[in-house]
Amino acid sequence: MFCWDTHLTKIKGRNVLFIVNASSRYTIAMTDIEPRNWNYYAMYIRSVIHGVMQEMGYFEEQIGQYFKMPGDTAVTKTHGRKSVGGINRMVMDVYIKNGGDNHVCTAGSN
Repeated sequence: MFCWDTHLTKIKGRNVLFIVNASSRYTIAMTDIEPRNWNYYAMYIRSVIHGVMQEMGYFEEQIGQYFKMPGDTAVTKTHGRKSVGGINRMVMDVYIKNGGDNHVCTAGSN
């Protein structure tokens, strides 16, 4: 519920960051991320999730509780092969639906 996987790839020449909830597989796709934001990776991802929750209609108090419950943010490697495989499949599906004309890096290889 509190774990999110991320994956950066290129589709049609644009950087696309997939942010995927490890429990629900709810996915946020971000494009055109400025390189300077990678210096604050964890804070940036948290901000994106916060914004999506606001757009979904959650109250600030609920969003605050969501981020407070798990404690401090930690960036780790992966949730294992099943999670990586699921993200790879999703990325390939997006790639194919967009014409398949650009290289797509798979999770775990970049």
